Amino acid sequence: MGTGSVFAVQIGGAMRQYGGRGFVLGDEGSGAVLGRALLAEALRAEDGFAPMTPLLQAVLDELGGIEGVISFGFRARPAEFAQFAPRIIAGTDPAGERIFAAAVAEIRAMIDRLQAGRDLPVVFLGGLGPHYAARLQGLWPIQPPRGSGLDGALHLARQEA
Repeated sequence: MGTGSVFAVQIGGAMRQYGGRGFVLGDEGSGAVLGRALLAEALRAEDGFAPMTPLLQAVLDELGGIEGVISFGFRARPAEFAQFAPRIIAGTDPAGERIFAAAVAEIRAMIDRLQAGRDLPVVFLGGLGPHYAARLQGLWPIQPPRGSGLDGALHLARQEA
């Protein structure tokens, strides 16, 4: 859970990956998707279809209004969208809180589905991982990571070699 997202389940030594299909078609709960949601909400607020909040107004001002947000959206890469994530997860703005709460609900539903009645431990990695773990505490056994994402990739590469 960082700029992008991917889910994996390991049972009996066999691992299956879910998601991780990129910013346009997936990456649920990722920083990039959170940032995209924030910009879309800012446009809706500016059009009067959502309540304007300090965070939404700040984003509109920083990017130069509606035209600036649209221009950013057409040229920005996922990492640039993800730069808005820390302001969303800060929990101090109603729009940011709504966006993060919706992402948490989506991640919860996905993990519930992957659990399929099992009580598998869940590990959250990446820059956003601890924030999701805090919000989802108590639903399943949550374990701290045993290393970084790079450590995990190296471990998997060694197993396949």
